Parts: sequence; C-alpha cells; structure tokens
Amino acid sequence: MIGRRLILIVLKAFVSDPMPRLLIMNFFCVLFLLHHALTQPFRGRIANIAETVSLLSIVALATVNVFLASFVSLAVPLSAHFTSWLNICQDVEIAILCSLPAIFCLFMFIAFLSQVCRLTVVVCRFLHSILRVCFGWCCSKLDEEARVLLAPGS
Repeated sequence: MIGRRLILIVLKAFVSDPMPRLLIMNFFCVLFLLHHALTQPFRGRIANIAETVSLLSIVALATVNVFLASFVSLAVPLSAHFTSWLNICQDVEIAILCSLPAIFCLFMFIAFLSQVCRLTVVVCRFLHSILRVCFGWCCSKLDEEARVLLAPGS
C-alpha cells in the first residue's frame, strides 16, 4: 500500500503536464486494482472487498479527471456539447467523494438512535420497578389489614 502511494507521489512530482500525468496515474491505478483483485492480499474477505471498492473508486475518479484534464491540456474550450458531460463527471466525482462520509453519518445516526432506544428501555424498566415497589407496598399493606379484620370473624 505504501509502494502504491509512493509511485503516485513520484509521478505527481516528476510529470508536470496534467494530461500525461493523469493518464499514467490512471494506468497505474488500474494495475493496482488488477493486482489486488488477483492476489487478494488480506486475510479477511471483508477487508479485501473494501480495498477493492476503494481501488475501484480511485480508478473511477482518475478516469473522470483524465476526461477533464484533456480539455485543459489541449487548450480546448468547453463547448455546449461537452458541458453536459462535464456536469455528469462532476456529479460522479461528488457522489464518489461523498459516499463514505454519508455512510459514516448514517452509521452514527443509527448508533445514536440505538442508544436513545436503549436509554428508553432502561428508564421504563426503572420506572416500572419503582411503581411496582410503591404500589406493591401499598397493596400488600391493604391486603394485610383486610386479612386481619376478616381473620377473627372466621
């Protein structure tokens, strides 16, 4: 994993033109994805799946950025025909970049909701035990008085 980052950082440092740099980075990201898919380096199945999804999202982001960098590198102005593609690429990029924080926020909301439900159950049990003790003591006292009055007459 550190080697992958080192390769991408070296490419960023030594290749100054955006189009070739992004093409080479995209190529290396695809190679990283293929290598990971073939070797499955982690012991856990879930870890391998998570890393594959992460590498796949990096490849998607790199591909979107290659499309955008092609206009900058070739000094071609965006015409009306390509603005819709530009908007789609930006939407894909935003969706990929926002998916992980959105999932994290969803898990945090579920955890908070779980704790609220747990607190509600604990408070209800506590109130039930207090009411049972209070009313149980009052009812048992009335039952004892009624038995005492009825006992001598029997």
